[in-house]
Amino acid sequence: MKKTLCFILTLFLLLPLFAACGESQENTDVSNNSPSGNDIQNPSAETEPETEEDPLSDGLPDTDLGGYDFRIYSMLWTDGVETAARMISDEFTGDAINDALRESTLSVEDRFNCTIRMIEGGDVWHIAANVTNSIQAGDDAFEIVGGHDGTMRELMNTGLFYNIKKVPQFNFDKPWWGPSKVLEINGKMYLASSYLSYTGLHWTRALMTNKRIFEDLSMEIPYETVREGTWTFDKMIAMTENTYVDLNGNGKKDIKDQIGLCTGVETFYCLQESLDISPYHRNNDGTIAMDFDIERMDSVVNKLRDLNKTDGFTYKSDSAFTSEIFKTDVSMMVLGQIADAYEVYRDCEFPYGFLPCPKYDENQKNYISGCTDLPWAIPKTVTQIDIIGTVVEALSAKNYAGVLPVYFETVMKARIADSPDDAEMLQIIADGRTISFAMQYGLEYYNTLKELIVGRKEVASYYQGKAEGAQSKLDTLIESFDEWA
Repeated sequence: MKKTLCFILTLFLLLPLFAACGESQENTDVSNNSPSGNDIQNPSAETEPETEEDPLSDGLPDTDLGGYDFRIYSMLWTDGVETAARMISDEFTGDAINDALRESTLSVEDRFNCTIRMIEGGDVWHIAANVTNSIQAGDDAFEIVGGHDGTMRELMNTGLFYNIKKVPQFNFDKPWWGPSKVLEINGKMYLASSYLSYTGLHWTRALMTNKRIFEDLSMEIPYETVREGTWTFDKMIAMTENTYVDLNGNGKKDIKDQIGLCTGVETFYCLQESLDISPYHRNNDGTIAMDFDIERMDSVVNKLRDLNKTDGFTYKSDSAFTSEIFKTDVSMMVLGQIADAYEVYRDCEFPYGFLPCPKYDENQKNYISGCTDLPWAIPKTVTQIDIIGTVVEALSAKNYAGVLPVYFETVMKARIADSPDDAEMLQIIADGRTISFAMQYGLEYYNTLKELIVGRKEVASYYQGKAEGAQSKLDTLIESFDEWA
């Protein structure tokens, strides 16, 4: 069963890439297929058979790095896990994800004759000073650093990092670069969110479904609706109707009663991305502009407020509280992070599945999965940029191809939730990942939904009250990118 599921998951990783290759070949004329790009081939001449490039190949030469010591400066996250421990592993432990990371680490070390290790830099509150002192001293103490999104932003704002777009080994068209494009401004990028670490996937927001409750209510899980591209916010809301059951019979709604949907307010900024109501947009020329759609935002806010008046929905300020509600088998759906399935739901006795966050409406092109991450960066003082590029690109490719399927298998709890439908949904969720530009760069409006729902403010007045300051912050950010090397 596990081998079959892992194969299915790997296949889903490859399908979008093969489809892209097929489209490319279909639209390429004969002359472009020739070696020079403009010579017509003699059909009678003997030619070597064409070999298709492996879509998961990093394309790097097997360079001997002479035992290079590659160091990742790590931060101890609040969950007790080092940030680098989601990038590499130094031993096999029997844990499926750790061992997949170990396989990736060993593969890259053996291929390039190098060692890859972490340096424990301290907790989230102390890493900033340590990194600042090290880079300013130019002591070449580490090759990359990964940490809290806010901490990494503040370090970036002091001009300590290298422009990742200048690294020649990095191929940003490859799938392991995930949502990093979002963090680019005017052709520069100083923070990255990629499959070098699985943290970004771990903290991707999605809907988890309680299959038992769906069955009890004679409701169909909308897998086919998702495939058709018609899974929308309105349909999700409609599914919560008539889901409430007073399970303990006390005549009032409480946490022991059955509901249709629960979530936490800190998930709202990711929902904001999923519904494509981000207040910042990238123009065709790559520039960033503020574009707050008052009408669209007002529509979402009013629907959420109306939903909150029903018995079938609940939200709390504590996201951990809502994951506990889902764990107790009383919520049909929970809008949370995939990590909850890995850390909280693995011991649940009921079968659960996955759905992407809905679109705003059917006119929205793609499903968008908001996520948070512990971004990584390169110190601006490094001298071995080719080595950094080689190791990071190779490790990212290995982690994408080798760790991602194992991660999916683990969060799906293959003993129960072994449906290929859920594997497909997880791949849709992963393919749609994005990071909130506003949240990562500390801009205004990053969690507008929370401020409007909890604060009971009106959209137009809320926007107008912040617009001038928001534009000023954006302008300052863009100017800083222009100034940095």
